[in-house]
Amino acid sequence: MGYFEISLQSHAGKSTAKKSICFTDIEQKDLNKIITTIKTEHALQDEPDFIEITFLEVTDLNIKDRETYMKGKLHDFLESMYPNHGRFRLSLIYNTIFGEIKRKNDYEWKVSDFDEVKKHKGISRSEFQNMLNHFDIDDEFEQTWEEISKRLNSEKVNFKVIMKLKAAWKELEITQMEVTNEYFQSQQLVIREVLKEKDEQSAPLLYQDLVESVYFDYKQREPQSMLDEYIIKATTLLEYCRL
Repeated sequence: MGYFEISLQSHAGKSTAKKSICFTDIEQKDLNKIITTIKTEHALQDEPDFIEITFLEVTDLNIKDRETYMKGKLHDFLESMYPNHGRFRLSLIYNTIFGEIKRKNDYEWKVSDFDEVKKHKGISRSEFQNMLNHFDIDDEFEQTWEEISKRLNSEKVNFKVIMKLKAAWKELEITQMEVTNEYFQSQQLVIREVLKEKDEQSAPLLYQDLVESVYFDYKQREPQSMLDEYIIKATTLLEYCRL
């Protein structure tokens, strides 16, 4: 953590000993430079009235090690929201949020008002909550697989097939959290639509009658699909459990 090195008026003391500096305490010569820079940057004719309400604040954030610091803050935030949950995939959650911020930051079209700035550059409370909902903080994904595994074993599905589905399920858990993965989301929607068209009564066996059938119909609709066979089948199982 570094402090500001700036000349202050005699009554204000040293800047390097303060965590908060009001602009009214800055020496007039340096203050004039700041005002001139702001007027130039914003093409202002008159001097802006901001001195008494503007502060330089020193934070705990270390620029050279900000990721570790931010992950710690993120963990504290998640613990405050989910106090009874002890496991958070911090790296995945952090990277997802950072990726969405980066995507928003890269938006290059012109914006005409503050509402458009919020829409294209900001993340709303509902959008952030939607991200959290994708992170399976309550371990529902793992619990769901346990139930699916019991069903598959009861139907005597080949052991190697179950292992492939399990590996795909673990990969799917991560893919589900990638809220910016628009391709997967579009294919997930197709699988969901195919599944809704199926009559569960005519598919007594979960894997052989339902999953295999959905896979066949999906490939008919999406012959160029880039999804792996078992990712498609694992997604079918996931959507089936959500219906």
